[in-house]
Amino acid sequence: MKKVLLVDLNGIGKQSINAFPPLALLRLANLYKEKAYDVYFHEVKQKPKIKNPDIICFSTIFSFNDKSYIRYINAYIKAYPSATIRIGGPAVSINEDFYKKYLRNGNVEITIGQDDEIEKYGPDYSIKKYNFSAGYTTKGCSRKCPWCVVPKIEPKTYKDKNWTRFIGYHRHFNAMDNNILIFGASWLSEVLKELRIRKKTIDFNQGMDCRIFVKNKKIQDVLLNNSDIFSAIRFSWDSEGVSDYAKKTSDILASNGIHRKAFWYMLIGFEETPKDVWNRIVYLANNRQSIKPMPYRNLSDGKIISAWAQAFQNIFLGHWFINGIITEIIVDELKTYENMIKFMSYCEQHYFKLSTMNKDMRQDIYRKLNICKQSETDINCFV
Repeated sequence: MKKVLLVDLNGIGKQSINAFPPLALLRLANLYKEKAYDVYFHEVKQKPKIKNPDIICFSTIFSFNDKSYIRYINAYIKAYPSATIRIGGPAVSINEDFYKKYLRNGNVEITIGQDDEIEKYGPDYSIKKYNFSAGYTTKGCSRKCPWCVVPKIEPKTYKDKNWTRFIGYHRHFNAMDNNILIFGASWLSEVLKELRIRKKTIDFNQGMDCRIFVKNKKIQDVLLNNSDIFSAIRFSWDSEGVSDYAKKTSDILASNGIHRKAFWYMLIGFEETPKDVWNRIVYLANNRQSIKPMPYRNLSDGKIISAWAQAFQNIFLGHWFINGIITEIIVDELKTYENMIKFMSYCEQHYFKLSTMNKDMRQDIYRKLNICKQSETDINCFV
């Protein structure tokens, strides 16, 4: 009887900490169980529960810590020289040459892009307890955004008509579709109807396309009529070119009572200026909607290219909650773009982060920077 060890690499670096079930590994579990192999699941920092596995599988999630992945994988190659080592996932698909350069010699098989062998299998959620199910109902994206790796990882766009295999016993389903709206209102309606029948909540957590949403009234109706089963309604505002669509989408959501539940991914440091980002923050804060800035990184080494985006990351992102409260703090307290820049400069010089500051600390910085002149009759001007 062959023995298979599935190794979960999640959490070995700051950027790779991930609450998602490792889908590829859980699907491989069902594949190998169908072959009557003994399957063992192992988290990378734990001691393996078996000796001398025949096959060891690693799934490299999207990460900017590939060296950490390689360090752990190399340790397994050294410890189990007779085992077949299978490696796949987004990280190795993006940086294949990097992995081939630094992996030890051994019986290593690398899968780039989609692994067709596991496509028909759903996840084996019995291996470990997770808080939600995860999967996708579609693959790919028709856009060719220059900052995005989806066209490389998922070059084909298609509906997965057997998508319900990803749904487990959990109350919630996280769908990782990269652009579900390109498949139209009927597909979105079909998916949401099925989830409602199964009494599940949903989160399309990759960010939906605001351009399609604004142009397609049927999609608007389907989404708004089912907003009660969404845990979050996520869109992307990744360039100034979509600003008009993003604003219209934000307004449509707000006019239908969707505020905190609306969540915006926002690329920064690619072509955007700090003023562009400030204007977006102000607009979304006025609609009481959440923001998650995503600093653009060089895919080869994970470094943030823009100096101001790096400063923004250092100061603000450690305290950027999904409910968007910090968005409103920035707008209500700093009030102007010029004040935001002054505040960022001061914090960067003194190594301050918003996540470590209470209101009194922030007020003290504002006084030093003359951002708000406090008077005896206006002691709450920072609130």
